[in-house]
Amino acid sequence: MNNLVREQIFSPPVFKRLISPIWSIPIVVILIVGVFLVKVSYETYDQVHETEYRLLDAHARYADLQIAKALGNVDHLLTTIDEQQSAHFALRGEAIDAAALATHQQGLSGIRAVLLTDAAGHVQSATHPTIKGQNVSGQPFFTEHLDRTRLPRLFISRPEKTLLGTTVVTFSRPLSNDGHHFAGIVAATVDYRYFAEALRSINPEASASVTVIINQYGDLIYRLYDPEKFFGKNVAQTSTVFQEHKQARIKVTRHLAPSAHDGKMRLFLMRDVNDSGLSLILSRQQDEVLAEWWRSSFFRVLVFLFAVVVTLILARIAQRGQDEVSATARKFQILTEGVDDVIWTMDAQTLCFIYVSPSIYRLTGFAPEELINRPLDQMLPPKAAVYVMNMLSQRMQNFRFGVCAPNRVYVDEQRLPRKDGSLVWTEVVSTYYLNESTGAVEMRGVTRDISERKKAQEEQGRFVAMVSHEFRTPLATIDGAIQLLEMNAQDSDEATRKRYRKIQLAVDRLTALLDDYLNQDRLEKVTSGLHPARVEPLRLLKDCQSSAQALSAEHTVVVDEVGVPETVLCDRDMMRLALRVLADNAVLYTPPGSVVRLHCRAAKQGGVEFVVSDNGSGIPEDELPYVFERFFRGRRSAGHSGTGLGLYLARISAEAHGGTLTACNLSDGGAEFTLWIPGIPMEGDRAMGQNIAK
Repeated sequence: MNNLVREQIFSPPVFKRLISPIWSIPIVVILIVGVFLVKVSYETYDQVHETEYRLLDAHARYADLQIAKALGNVDHLLTTIDEQQSAHFALRGEAIDAAALATHQQGLSGIRAVLLTDAAGHVQSATHPTIKGQNVSGQPFFTEHLDRTRLPRLFISRPEKTLLGTTVVTFSRPLSNDGHHFAGIVAATVDYRYFAEALRSINPEASASVTVIINQYGDLIYRLYDPEKFFGKNVAQTSTVFQEHKQARIKVTRHLAPSAHDGKMRLFLMRDVNDSGLSLILSRQQDEVLAEWWRSSFFRVLVFLFAVVVTLILARIAQRGQDEVSATARKFQILTEGVDDVIWTMDAQTLCFIYVSPSIYRLTGFAPEELINRPLDQMLPPKAAVYVMNMLSQRMQNFRFGVCAPNRVYVDEQRLPRKDGSLVWTEVVSTYYLNESTGAVEMRGVTRDISERKKAQEEQGRFVAMVSHEFRTPLATIDGAIQLLEMNAQDSDEATRKRYRKIQLAVDRLTALLDDYLNQDRLEKVTSGLHPARVEPLRLLKDCQSSAQALSAEHTVVVDEVGVPETVLCDRDMMRLALRVLADNAVLYTPPGSVVRLHCRAAKQGGVEFVVSDNGSGIPEDELPYVFERFFRGRRSAGHSGTGLGLYLARISAEAHGGTLTACNLSDGGAEFTLWIPGIPMEGDRAMGQNIAK
């Protein structure tokens, strides 16, 4: 059974249908839409996480200030007691009493006890009666200050029960006598309530809130939920977030890990609090973070499935018409089977034929000997002769001076006159090479009759127009329906209105894809061959200015009229298409307020060049070599509809004229596109063009 299905799928008729334009275009559209939706979902997924991490970081910074303030309050308390103790001891030779200590303690809630010791570690005075007289010389909060290399600053101990019998954290500072010798410590003990009071202003119901304060040993100093239960618990061996943060050795780290409490994935952010030895751990459950993202992804899938169904239905309808087109194509094939290609060789300098194969007679009615050593311009219509001769001469110069690759192949379409006076459409495939025996640059190529192809292209054009119409009709229906729903959605909840907007966005994106793939005007302008004529560059630039300005009222589109030739020889429609693509892109991919400049001038190497520049952020250097490739879209195109065909069509239009299209970044910011064609200014403009070129 499997072999039978495989044979049916890959049988020639079925396989040919799958790779035909009828099915290949819809399949490509479906794949592009699918890839685009996956890309958007993936980018949105990253953006959601990035936004949440930024929110966590903002809360962490605020909590950092709160904790630093709380530590500063304790440090100020101990410093004040230190100063009073020094003055009291100098006057009476004894430590201040517990009552004096208690007056300082009253201003800070959450402090369990305040104590003073002598240099031997005996508690001389304390606000808690059970502490007085104890020997704390072995406690870390005392021994830490015996280290001569340690700065005399605040020390924070680990949570322990030795001093009061309940878990507390001890803050201590060293005391010194008049000789600046160690004279004991002043210390304050706090429990979990001190940090709860310090962080009271942080909203525990917020999207991101303080979860844990932890010291460098992994002891929990504070926990948002059940703080008394977890106070002093050590998680150094169980917390992967703590371990990864310590290994990273940086102030702020991000983590995505399961919660030790319920095993659910959470986003964690851990931040060190200056040089205090304390750190903050903030977290948010990933399911809550991604809730809106999942809803958006669900609607994207629905839109994609709808597009697939509509596309396949339309493709099936179009397939029926393809059968009739195929029958016509078979007739064309029979007519062209007896036509042989014409092989020829030409001197690139004089543009005279050196050799022409006998099949030229069947194509044009001329015998080969009638064309040998005959200048090419005598064979072409007058209007086309000037353009073609100039283009071929320019190509020869480009080859001689290494501007183009030695093996570059040119493909042109040209109507050639027959002996009876009629014209025949031909495709000319040519390349330049150096004849080593004579040292002359020569052209060799093949000319074939493409009259039947032109007819087929017209059929294909009608087919493309039909497919485009069939796509747009249901999309227009959906667009109208969703607009009506949005107009009547004032009483709907926000979630429903968001769904409407997302459906509208999806319809707009599908319409933009159709504009790129099934836009008959764009396809015809770059495939129908050149129709050179006298064109006013300034009028072209003004047209592009109007088109680009209509896209944004916040941009300024300026035409530089200085030095613009009066007329040039080019294909008006094709050049308008290329310039509109460049001007529209300059508006679409620059921020509001940017200035777009359009100019035309005579080029130094001959011909003319159209320049479109802006003062935006330019093109990333790594993307410059690929901007004219088909379907290429840069990083900055996110959020803009399109499929990367615009600049490709502009480049094809330039090359159809025998010219080039290049892009570069300007030194003072922005990008510049230069479209050069070998079309020469008309008689009245040559002097002006020469002066400009100089």
